[in-house]
Amino acid sequence: MTVKPISQDTLAVEERRVLGELARRRLSSFCEYAGEGAWKPAKHLDILCEKVEECEQWVREGHDEFKLIMVCIPMRHGKSEVVSRHAPAWLLGRNPDWEFIEASHTASLANDMSREARRIFIDYAAPLFDLKLSKETSAVELWKVAGHKGKVQAAGVNGPLMGRGAHISIVDDPHKSLEEAESHTFQVKTLKWIKSTLIGRMAPGGAIILVASRLHIKDLVGLLKAEAETSGIVWEAVEFSATALEEAVDDDGVPTGKPVIGAGKGTGKPIKDGIGRKRIGDPLWPARYGKKQLAQIRAFQASEQLWWAQYEQNPQMDVEGALWTLGLIDALRIGEGQLPDLYRTIISWDPGIASKSKSDGHGIYVLSTGAPFYRPGEKSTIGELDTKHGYVRHNLSAIYTPDQACKVVIDAYHRFNAALVVAEINQGGEWIEGFLRTRDTEVNYKGITAKESKAGRAEPVSGLYTQRRIHHVGNYPQLETEQTTWTGPPAPSPNDLDSVVHGVAELFGLTRKGKKKAAVY
Repeated sequence: MTVKPISQDTLAVEERRVLGELARRRLSSFCEYAGEGAWKPAKHLDILCEKVEECEQWVREGHDEFKLIMVCIPMRHGKSEVVSRHAPAWLLGRNPDWEFIEASHTASLANDMSREARRIFIDYAAPLFDLKLSKETSAVELWKVAGHKGKVQAAGVNGPLMGRGAHISIVDDPHKSLEEAESHTFQVKTLKWIKSTLIGRMAPGGAIILVASRLHIKDLVGLLKAEAETSGIVWEAVEFSATALEEAVDDDGVPTGKPVIGAGKGTGKPIKDGIGRKRIGDPLWPARYGKKQLAQIRAFQASEQLWWAQYEQNPQMDVEGALWTLGLIDALRIGEGQLPDLYRTIISWDPGIASKSKSDGHGIYVLSTGAPFYRPGEKSTIGELDTKHGYVRHNLSAIYTPDQACKVVIDAYHRFNAALVVAEINQGGEWIEGFLRTRDTEVNYKGITAKESKAGRAEPVSGLYTQRRIHHVGNYPQLETEQTTWTGPPAPSPNDLDSVVHGVAELFGLTRKGKKKAAVY
């Protein structure tokens, strides 16, 4: 007997039917079903779907307290697609007599997300669960299920919710900007809205899902976490960093569950976040944002502080004892097109090792002095003595063998028309002279044998920043993290920071304690 093969069309219809059955039971399957081939699954989105399902189960069980979940996730990593667009449609399909509130930082954005949730309900959830949208109440700010009590209300955070209620409330991105998140007025106002207006509209045993990309240490997520320490009102925190972060350890070597920020001692393993990343730096959603894409985004950020907040979900306050603050560095930052006339350029090199063959991290920066730069309305802090400013222009730091590092330095020396290569030779760096001598006899080189402490050398350079005389031309994430987190010994002195400190000290004559090589080889 000949078995007739199943056609591709028949197979596709059957696969679609099976997926539809799964979509009735699982939010992740519903996202795939409604995506019709465009949905990109990811482990962190599966966890987010599970948290929505937990909220539904919580309400069904009739608890005598609220379920409170906060999900902190990088921008453009699928949080709104799951929570604000697909979840309301799916939940309402399964629970057509429930009420939902969908809120965001403005009523306009909340309406946009509600509009998309309504479309998904009409096109996918309603047919799956044999429901229809009410013709009488179908506006994007308030839409209902025909023949049932269920409805979705869209609202702006800090806006009114009179006469509305919710079994489940979704708050997606409560702050519209960093400036708002930093504002004490908005901080207080938003916290009050959550605690009074929103909580007051919740059904007994309801659930609130707060989804956000962090902006500031005292944004809504930060305030709710801080308040939990004294109020006893605890939110379950589900946090995903854009890259796998190294877990810090305490003085006894015990993992803290917190990331290493900048220079520090860690376990060498990424923090466990439920998605199984095995290597530090692994991206959260490699199919969408790989390592190179995230590195490019980080370089484009207005400040390193924003990267740690919006992408790594670890907003940073100024570190006590550090000689620099991100706020000061940001205030002095300029673009390439704002560079004034330059006076002198050097290549500053902090070698990573004493070996002559092993690969290791080298701090290599291009630094210049030039005419003073001030923005309109700014004034010099030192008056007529302010004759030159320093400019951190280019970062060439990386892991190199000594031979590779020499080639990079020599290339930069000629490409930037530098007057000098300066390098510290305290930690076995005497090999530098020989390497440079045999590769390019024209390089003007000065080896520094510094006698001050690391902190002692850094303090006068930090003082030039305080005088508003040192500018970063563009963004330097690693350097700026080291500057704003290194507090001196016993923490190891980082290479990028050392390189810039040596170079600025040379350019401004802050130290004369060095062993000067012959001027030209």
